[in-house]
Amino acid sequence: MIDVKHLRHIVAIADAGSFGRAAEAIGLTQSALSRSIQAIEEAYGFRLFDRGRRGASMTPAGMAVIEEAKRFLRDMKSLDDDFRQLGMGIAGTVRVGVDPFVASAALPFVLIDILQNYSDISLEVTIDSSLELLRLVNLGEIDFGFFSSQLAAHSRDIKAQFVRKVPLSILVRAGHPLAGKLVTKEMIDDFPVVGGFVPNSMRSNFCAPDISCKNYEILKNATLRTDAVWFSSPLLCREELKNGKLGIVDCSDYIDPSYDIVFATRSRTTQSPTQRRVSELFIQALSSEISEKMV
Repeated sequence: MIDVKHLRHIVAIADAGSFGRAAEAIGLTQSALSRSIQAIEEAYGFRLFDRGRRGASMTPAGMAVIEEAKRFLRDMKSLDDDFRQLGMGIAGTVRVGVDPFVASAALPFVLIDILQNYSDISLEVTIDSSLELLRLVNLGEIDFGFFSSQLAAHSRDIKAQFVRKVPLSILVRAGHPLAGKLVTKEMIDDFPVVGGFVPNSMRSNFCAPDISCKNYEILKNATLRTDAVWFSSPLLCREELKNGKLGIVDCSDYIDPSYDIVFATRSRTTQSPTQRRVSELFIQALSSEISEKMV
């Protein structure tokens, strides 16, 4: 069966117009190139080239196959490039799931990095609750996820790597009736509560939000314009806290002070180089150094 090496020899001679020039171009001796072409001709029963003093010219049979040979080599080159890019982690499709906090805090930085530096990476992002993301990782419907460690820790099929601790607070707008006060749960119950999706395992220490939303930017804007009480992280509103548009309500006996974000994958699953690169971008964006600059 003809192989890629033989096709390269045929195309080299056709392009160079002689065995001698073709042999020099591809780094073979002329006799070795002649033997290669002779082997093809004997195997298939027709001549590819007429040899003469002026060089080598293609026979009608050779002309019939040369364009297909060139097309095949171009396709092989493209496939080889794809393999190399996949091996280098700069191409391929990655399916990632993130909870609303990670979507707000890290996803914009990751998207910008990929768009600017890794244009051959295709990213499919699912933003959902930790419970749903855990299910998707388990089913293999996403390659990995970044979400609360409280759920991942209870799944034997999930491998979880700690990424960072996320501080939690109760946030209100400037001038809110609760602003600057030491409050109780009963005082908070007098106001609408907004927040992300709270896992059942954490609800004992949280108010179930009256409005649950995956988009923290929407929740932030709603808090700035109403008397809503927002259960969130100060990492997502540093600018508003700095300029006094939002404030932190002191209710330390009511909520957990933080929760952990983990990088979760299926156990016994090998990541591709591209998946590793994308996961590293998320971890970098969630690192303490980057988080300080998030807003």
